[in-house]
Order: sequence, then structure tokens, then C-alpha cells
Amino acid sequence: KEQEMHAKIQAKEQEMHTKIQAKEQEIWAKEQKIQAMEHELQAKEELKQCEIMVKEKEIEQRSHLLAVKNTSIEKLTDQVKKLQQHNTQPHLLSAQYQLSWSPCADLPE
Repeated sequence: KEQEMHAKIQAKEQEMHTKIQAKEQEIWAKEQKIQAMEHELQAKEELKQCEIMVKEKEIEQRSHLLAVKNTSIEKLTDQVKKLQQHNTQPHLLSAQYQLSWSPCADLPE
């Protein structure tokens, strides 16, 4: 009878040990999944930061380009005004100027 009881206890201990191992593996698997999700989230955040930096650089370049173009337009406008002051036939200069240059022709879209 004592051996029977001892065998039952051992069987119960083995069953509990197996259950504990299964739970530990389940927890480990969940931890691995969480870790993978954290890595994915971190990668997405880094990608977003890179996209933001690229957009900021694009805006910076476009602003600079527009500033350069505005300066060019201002210089050309000043040159045209000076030429018009010295020109006895402003209608000819105006027509020639319109044919040779368009202020919006090469602006970025």
C-alpha cells in the first residue's frame, strides 16, 4: 500500500512538473513574441524618423531653391526696369522680354 501511495505521489509530481514546464514554455513563447513586436515597433519608429528627416531636407531644399529663384526674378525685374528707363521703345523690350523668359517656366511642381 505504501508503494502504491508513493507511486501515486510520484505520478502527481511528474504531472505537475510537466504542467509547469508547459506553462514555462508558453510564457517563454509569449515573451519572444512580445520582444519581436517591440523590435518591429522600434524599426517602424526609426523608419518614421528617417522619413521625417527626408521630408525636412526636401522642404529645406525647396525653400532654398525658391529663395534663389525669387532672387533671380528680382534681379531680372530690376534689370528690365533699368532697361525700360533707358529705352525709347518700351513696347519692343516688353515683347522681347516676354518671349525670352517666363518666371514660372522652371519652378518645381
